[in-house]
Amino acid sequence: MYAISILGRGDHGLFRRDEKLNGILGWGLSPGTLRYHWGVTQPLETAIQGRAAACGLELDQRTAGALASHMRAVLEHNPVLHLTSITEPDDFVARHLGEGFEGTSLFEPPADGEEKLMVDLGTGNGYPALPFAAATGLRPVLVEASARKAYFLRELRTIDGLPRYEILERQVQRAADLEPLAPEGSVRVLTIRAVGGWPRLLPKLARCLEPEHGRILLWAGEEVEQVAGRSAWKKTLRLTGKHSIPDRDRSWIWAFARAES
Repeated sequence: MYAISILGRGDHGLFRRDEKLNGILGWGLSPGTLRYHWGVTQPLETAIQGRAAACGLELDQRTAGALASHMRAVLEHNPVLHLTSITEPDDFVARHLGEGFEGTSLFEPPADGEEKLMVDLGTGNGYPALPFAAATGLRPVLVEASARKAYFLRELRTIDGLPRYEILERQVQRAADLEPLAPEGSVRVLTIRAVGGWPRLLPKLARCLEPEHGRILLWAGEEVEQVAGRSAWKKTLRLTGKHSIPDRDRSWIWAFARAES
C-alpha cells in the first residue's frame, strides 16, 4: 500500500453551475469544499501512472491529471450520492482505477486505429470505463439509470483530458435499449462490474457486440464458470479468456464473445 495525497485545487473548475447542482442533487455544501489528505508519500497523479505502468500501460501527465480530478470529485460528493464504499485513496486507486487498467489485458485494439465504442453498464461513478477508455482510446457510453448519478457524470465531462463520453440514462434489459448511442453490432467492449442480475442480462446483450472482435468483460468470481454453462449463455456467448485481479482472491475479469463469431 502507498500513502498518497489527493489534495486538489479549490478552483479546479469541474462545476460551473454550483447553485444548479446543489438544487438538483440536494447537496448541502458547495462543490470543491471537501478535501482529503492521507499522506504525502507520492502525488495522486504519480500513483495513477504507477498503477497503469504495472499493467504495461503508459499514461501521460494530462490523462493522469484528468483521472485524478475525477477521483477527487467522486470522493467529494460520495457522502451524498453514495458512489463508492472505497474511500481510502490507495485502495481507491488499486480497485477502481487499477481494475479498469487490468481489463485492458483482454482487449483487442483496432488494427486500423479507428475509434471504437465501449459501453459500461451500471457505471455509477464512471469505473471501470474511464481508466479503461483512457488507456485504450475507446469512446465510452456510460449507462446509468439513476438521474442524480447521471447528472453528476455529465458535469464531470468538463474535466480536461478525460475520455470523451456519452451518458445513456436508462435501465437496460436488452440490446435494443442501448440504441441509438450503441446500435446492434457496434460495441467493441461492454464492461460490467458490481451490477446485479448479470446472469440473466448478458445473453440478451450479445447482439450489441461487434461480430468478430466485440467482447463483454465481466468483473466477477468463480460462479461465472457455472453460469456460462447454461443453455442461454451457450447459444449467445462463448468464453474467450479470463484475467486474475491482483490482491483479490477468487476474483477475475472474464471475457466473452458472440457465440456465432
